Amino acid sequence: MKKLFFLLFLLSLSCENPITGYGPQPIYIDEHGYVPKLNVFGILRPDSLMELPQSYIHLEGSYSVQEKEPDDTDIPDATVIVIDQNASTPDSVWFNYTNFGENIEPEYRNKMFFPTAGKTFSLYCYKNGWPVLTARTTIPYKPHIKENSLKIENNSVTFEVMPDSLAGMYDIYCGIDGKEYFKRTIKESDQKRISIPIDAAPKKGIFLKIIAYDHNMTEYITSPVILKLNTYQPPISTVENGFGVFGALNIWEGEIFQDTL
Repeated sequence: MKKLFFLLFLLSLSCENPITGYGPQPIYIDEHGYVPKLNVFGILRPDSLMELPQSYIHLEGSYSVQEKEPDDTDIPDATVIVIDQNASTPDSVWFNYTNFGENIEPEYRNKMFFPTAGKTFSLYCYKNGWPVLTARTTIPYKPHIKENSLKIENNSVTFEVMPDSLAGMYDIYCGIDGKEYFKRTIKESDQKRISIPIDAAPKKGIFLKIIAYDHNMTEYITSPVILKLNTYQPPISTVENGFGVFGALNIWEGEIFQDTL
């Protein structure tokens, strides 16, 4: 009986509470102090709104848990350069901390920057005393539905998107008779048939909006977030010497009428 009790005691110690117990822990602990780095959310887009380009770079600072976080973490005085890597001589475009109107948050922008799909761009962010943040992205092509592939059957809208190796994920918004349906799909092959369940066949037309994300944005958006206490969450980043993401997207949208299906 004593041996059985001792065995049960050991088993009780080895059983971790799945809610409050420890999850994965870091394999390396830096004992030399925290080095602040820039934190970026940058997105390049070929589209425009009211003739203004939609690309922007949002830049913040990271801070140690041991120091007081400032009221505003935005960094408005950094040097931000986007470099077109496709020309024989790389073309540098300077982004300035500004806004395009009263209702638009200030970000790093350039009013003359209209990037082209298929091109590769590098990002360079510098602030005195901080490591230089660098990153690279290639803009995917505008999504294109394969001809004669769109069908409405069995309360679903299905179609195929033409191949694009630069796209890693698609977000699809489908508007039918005042209702909006959403579908997110990770691209698993060069050509993928997409199916969106709907409540009923459309009475008029179908409005489709398809957003193609590059591989950086795909990785950043789909990275798992651990909500378990006492668990190490590694930083989610696609940049060098900093945190965050520098990515790209491209959008196609249009209305397809019933008599054209």
